[in-house]
Amino acid sequence: MLYGISNKWFSLILISLASSVAFGQSFDEQHTISIKANNLPLSELLGLISEQIPYSFSYNPEKIPLKVLVNYESEFLRLDQVLNYLSSQYHLEFKLVEKQIVLLPSSVLPPLEFIVSGYISDEQSGEALIGTTIAVNGVNTGVIANGYGYFSISLPYGSHTLQTSYLGYEQATNTLDLNQNVRLNFSLKEDAPELREIVVQGYSPTTVEQVQTGKVVLSPKAILEVPFAFGEKDVIKALVLVPGITLQSEGSTFFYARGGNKDQNLILIDDAPIYNPTHIFGLFSSIVPDVINSIEVYTSDFPLSKAGRLSSVIDIKTKEGNKNNFSAWGNIGVISTQIGIEGPFKKEKSSYIFAGRLSRIKWIFKQDNPDLEEFQFYDLTGKVNFTLNEKNRLYFSFYTGGDSFLNSLSGLSWLNANGSVRWNNLITDYTFVNTTVYASNYEYLLHLDRTSNVFWRSRIGEFGLKADFKNFKNSRQELSWGININGRTINPGNLVREDSIPIPDEFIVSVKNNLETSVYLQHEFKGNKWGIKSGMRMSLWTSYGESFEFTFNENGQATDTMEYKAGHAYNNYFQIEPRITTSYFINSKSSIKASYGRSVQNLHLLTNSISPFTSFEVWLPSGPNIKPQQADQFTLGYYYFLANSGISLQTETYYKIMYNQIDYAEHASTLLNPTIESELIVGTAKGYGIEFLVQKHEGRVRGLMGYTYSKVKSKYAEINNGNAFNAFSDRPNHFNINVIYDIGLRVTVGTNFNFTSGLPFSSPTSFYNFDGNEIPIYEFKNNDRFPSYHRLDVSAKFILNKNLNNSFKHSLTFSIYNVY
Repeated sequence: MLYGISNKWFSLILISLASSVAFGQSFDEQHTISIKANNLPLSELLGLISEQIPYSFSYNPEKIPLKVLVNYESEFLRLDQVLNYLSSQYHLEFKLVEKQIVLLPSSVLPPLEFIVSGYISDEQSGEALIGTTIAVNGVNTGVIANGYGYFSISLPYGSHTLQTSYLGYEQATNTLDLNQNVRLNFSLKEDAPELREIVVQGYSPTTVEQVQTGKVVLSPKAILEVPFAFGEKDVIKALVLVPGITLQSEGSTFFYARGGNKDQNLILIDDAPIYNPTHIFGLFSSIVPDVINSIEVYTSDFPLSKAGRLSSVIDIKTKEGNKNNFSAWGNIGVISTQIGIEGPFKKEKSSYIFAGRLSRIKWIFKQDNPDLEEFQFYDLTGKVNFTLNEKNRLYFSFYTGGDSFLNSLSGLSWLNANGSVRWNNLITDYTFVNTTVYASNYEYLLHLDRTSNVFWRSRIGEFGLKADFKNFKNSRQELSWGININGRTINPGNLVREDSIPIPDEFIVSVKNNLETSVYLQHEFKGNKWGIKSGMRMSLWTSYGESFEFTFNENGQATDTMEYKAGHAYNNYFQIEPRITTSYFINSKSSIKASYGRSVQNLHLLTNSISPFTSFEVWLPSGPNIKPQQADQFTLGYYYFLANSGISLQTETYYKIMYNQIDYAEHASTLLNPTIESELIVGTAKGYGIEFLVQKHEGRVRGLMGYTYSKVKSKYAEINNGNAFNAFSDRPNHFNINVIYDIGLRVTVGTNFNFTSGLPFSSPTSFYNFDGNEIPIYEFKNNDRFPSYHRLDVSAKFILNKNLNNSFKHSLTFSIYNVY
């Protein structure tokens, strides 16, 4: 028989436990239990047990999880074995007092917890809502949906109210009575157009509660509202909205992050890298905003699973496609035409999305260049995904794009292509693994003689396999670990002839082959007031043949040549990258954070041009003559969210030291030079700065304002007599403000203002006359600076539909780039 007793009698029993000889009484081992429970409440299970033994159970019903559902089966097991199992599974203690078995909550084990997990998606399209916030009322904990819309959170036994919020969507509230693990998928509804007339306060940014520094999330919708030149929406140029990131110059999509070089930025599209995300010599980026689901920008505290660069990580996830209905879209601009389709293969189970863009500008240049045969760029992006079952999902993604500028005799062209296959598997409700196979290829062709098909070709190809694990079992702790193996083949640039004329050996540059193997482990703990995240990445970079390497003397002259057969390993670099981040949560709306991280980079971009309109570049890997680049970065920040007005503030200050930085020596020979390593000089760089970012996320008026003050100095023994000088990326002041205003439900106007300090350059300090010519003398490098740059843009969007709920939507957008 099962008995529930009052608090008074429960207290008397506790006193008797402390003094009675019966405290040490043991169970009668002759009594065995045979029982089969399938999702049976613990209270009923105890009742079945009591019917088979000469004891009864006593407990405080407010302290024991009687509603928890139990799955258990035993056949002729001793009573103590059954009770030991229940004790370990449900955090209980059993004490025998006379003929009663007293149930107590365990004083050693933590409170009983269960896992709530699931996916979050758009109600209409089924698109995953990456970065959705799930908060729990009354509990100082929460979770953020990962890059696939999946979340997992551990909560104590009992009743809880979950609030799910995502920018631009209505908040969802669910009340759960937890007595077992729960799978709960959320489908959020996009805000009705009428709601844009008022301030929506359901959304709360994640910057305050995350144990993370140097991260900004850009909304694809916000990017589409920013005015751009020729009306071409541009993801890379939108990065200028992020403090710490500066474009190389007006019109260019090459950028610098916290004083680093432009090759120190890792750009990922669905976990596959892209090496040259530009069109028309850097005027436009090759990423189409209409297919983007989320953009996460890291300028410090990079994810250990996305390593390999020193300055930033741009993690782009594309849309999965509408899982419920077929749809198509397109737009016609001054520069290009875009079109896309998406829809389900099987509703709610699988979907696809394909989008393409083709330029239409050849006719503009053809008038002045009758010999022009090709002047165009294109992009093609696609994704297919399948929900195999409740625990397995499969994604196929690809991107390809290229440029060609050709006349009848010469020209240039380049091609980007990458793809990935990703398998999401829920090993348990609290262990998530993503396995990815990815590939990337970038080729650059300089056509020297099209009649005989002679051209210079460089290439970097990459193929990799990685597995990333996350364990969410404890509500305050998260454990991440993984492995990544990737191989690269790099052709720094060789002459290709399709005729029978041989190429001299002195013009043949060795192809480089490398294999990188890395593992990482990271642990994150989040308490009521403090959070700490610590981790480490270890990597082994190995050079393989078939290739040849030169040995140089102190004067940079080649003294010997070493040839290596295919598959022969001849050089290794083992690197350790520690990371640590701490957070102090002042209250639910503000926090202070600090981080330290070391980053390593084994790919090096060699360019001796500072022009913003060139893509003529050579990649080289670390090897016997080139050491890996390395950076140590320290960051301190303050983060605040004002819920009533929906305004968030974050400010960070940083200090970064970069080692083994590469530059060319004076008068370097870069094309078809097998001993190109002898033309390189190695030095250091130091950068520091402070950044401010204010954002208003929702409402009729929304936007952001950012300001950065930063300095970066480079130092090479061969330059400026070994004294430090302003690096090319040194742009001390950068200010931008972007404001969007909904005049009505169908009319939106926007403005964008940008101010940036001028680029540094070397100006002559004196002149001398030689043979009637005035010759400049350059005593110091980058000793001068161009004037500051500032620009104001405006735009207006008119939705032409009278009924905003029509399935067919069309609009007109007007923009003025650089008003004054």
